Amino acid sequence: MRLQIRPMVPVASIPNPFSSRSVVTDSRLFVGRREQLRAIATHLKQPSLTSLNIVGGRRLGKSSLLYHFVQNWEQWVVNPSRYAVIYLSLRELGTCTESELYQAIAYELLNCPAIRADPILKQVFQMRRFTRQSFATALAQCRIEDVVPVLCLDDFDLLFQTRRHRHQFGDGFYDSLKTLIRSGTLALVVTSAADLKDYGDRYHLTSRFFERSHVIHLNGFTDADAVELVNLPASTVPGVAAVLTPDHQTRACRWGQHHPYLLQLAAWYLCEAQRHQRHGSWAKACFGREARRLPHLKPSSRHWWRRVRHSSVSLPARIWRSLTCPLTRAQATAGLATVLLLSAALVSTMPQPELPEITNFWEQVRGLFKFGFSHV
Repeated sequence: MRLQIRPMVPVASIPNPFSSRSVVTDSRLFVGRREQLRAIATHLKQPSLTSLNIVGGRRLGKSSLLYHFVQNWEQWVVNPSRYAVIYLSLRELGTCTESELYQAIAYELLNCPAIRADPILKQVFQMRRFTRQSFATALAQCRIEDVVPVLCLDDFDLLFQTRRHRHQFGDGFYDSLKTLIRSGTLALVVTSAADLKDYGDRYHLTSRFFERSHVIHLNGFTDADAVELVNLPASTVPGVAAVLTPDHQTRACRWGQHHPYLLQLAAWYLCEAQRHQRHGSWAKACFGREARRLPHLKPSSRHWWRRVRHSSVSLPARIWRSLTCPLTRAQATAGLATVLLLSAALVSTMPQPELPEITNFWEQVRGLFKFGFSHV
């Protein structure tokens, strides 16, 4: 991994360009994901729209990607005046009803130039209360006016995580979305931790909304993207030097291991260490403490006893099932072959004087197995 070395300016005069706890809202500080951004734009150009599902684990940058697209979507589509693109975080919206979700979407659409420029659409989306039918009617009016609303809904999987949400947003809600998408009235881009089809199977949702969606999987950064991130703001803002020294850039890449959040976190603490003249060990300790909050990335040793407890409880049950379930001939043969191979390996390590006794013992075992096979 090659790092670009640039002349440095006084660090105190440059704010910390890294973000460790929130969405990257400054488009000048967003790096990487060019292929995914092009894929979203290409999806919107298709004549037959389907829902677009951006899938990725925790802190892989799903929200930042979606937010950045909404900030800059005009440069990727033809005829921008035809689209009304909005970003809505369901996590920030909190617990809501179906009607409240429609109202929040309508409020965001009112801020779009394509809606504000049309008096009819502006009046339609100024309703005080939306139902499923009135919301569909408002979007149908957009189609008449040749405007395509593009709903970018972040953390869409929150609609499945509580029983109250699953009760509020049932198959009827998703069927309505599917109808609007198939008719070309609406384009939908959502982020979630897993594929929408998996949620449909898990919660027994029968709507056709979960049958087909275009999926974009987010993974870690490439080497080039990682270098571009730790080199901020020089990599995205012309005429500005990087805030991290070359040594700290190398450390951030090593600590972050291509994970967007960990890279941001490492670079943020290293930048603070430079700014306040702290030792690198302080940055490493802070980074390690924050990184441990992502258990699937860096499992904490505090929970080792849970895995031991689960194994100790489930092991007797697994042994009992294996003893009580009848064996087929293939299973019995495989078990015997395993026992004989392990025995041969054990015998090869035994002293020579003990071999005759062991040989006599296994002759008796073989006789028992022959008797058992004749009754399987």
